[in-house]
Amino acid sequence: MSIPKKFLFLMAVAAGVCWGTYGTFATIMSNYGVSEGAISMIAPLGYGLFFLFLLIKDDIRKIIVTKRLIPIVLFYGVQSAVLNFSLVKAYLYLPIGIVSTIVFCNLFLLMVFCRILFKDKMTWQKGVAAGLAVLGIALVLNVFDLNFSWNLMGLVWTGLALLCWALMVTSEKYLLNCGVDGNAVMVFNGLFAVIFLCFYTAPWVVFANLGAAATASHGMVVLPLAAFIVVTSSGTYFFYINALKHLEAPIVQLGFVMDPLTASILGFAVFGQSLLPVQIIGVLLIISVVVWIQWLEIKAERASASGANL
Repeated sequence: MSIPKKFLFLMAVAAGVCWGTYGTFATIMSNYGVSEGAISMIAPLGYGLFFLFLLIKDDIRKIIVTKRLIPIVLFYGVQSAVLNFSLVKAYLYLPIGIVSTIVFCNLFLLMVFCRILFKDKMTWQKGVAAGLAVLGIALVLNVFDLNFSWNLMGLVWTGLALLCWALMVTSEKYLLNCGVDGNAVMVFNGLFAVIFLCFYTAPWVVFANLGAAATASHGMVVLPLAAFIVVTSSGTYFFYINALKHLEAPIVQLGFVMDPLTASILGFAVFGQSLLPVQIIGVLLIISVVVWIQWLEIKAERASASGANL
């Protein structure tokens, strides 16, 4: 996919927007009778099959990795499994908004990992953008007005999810830098996620549930299901992996600040949910961060072009 380097960050933003549709389509499918287990399975199964199709269309042999990278792929799979498990456990102890805000702080850890492995620069702009992004998410999710008690086990599971997410993105970037095809990386991602989820919900139970929901809704569930597979599942990871091929991992992760913003706007537009003033401030803050990062990318590209012409 050919796109000017200065606009690559917009692909990361597009990935965040696509993932922000998760709650909307999941809620609609749930209203039609689709279970949470089925919804969780559909996402990785959808993008796993999508990238497998792209890989077969290109060259299926690209799924083969060298022996020295097999431990990295297996480590990547373990992180995927632990991330899914730790998020499930964290949501049992703490509100979703709190968990989402803390987990997004993986940005700071990701910057450290990328500095060590890839020698990426740790600039004040990245730090400020990450901090403002976390604050914007907290405001949009209205976490400062939540009535809850901190729970040690909840913090432990949330911290583990934060660590695993940073490790997963770092592993993906490492595999890409080692020449592994991006489509193959996403096939591995989907495969490991599906294998893990099978321990919670058997595949035949998922298909039985989807069949029952289709019958009960007279086929109406097919529309949100298709949108979920195309936009939320495949769209997110298509934009994500193409951005990660060319951009520093923390910059790509910053694009996912659009996730809660998109979810909040869709909640307002589709379900009539109200937006509090503090949430509107969060929306404006997130948009400001995205505009600022895009401006920095354009500025860096112009500087690079000027240097090349000297």
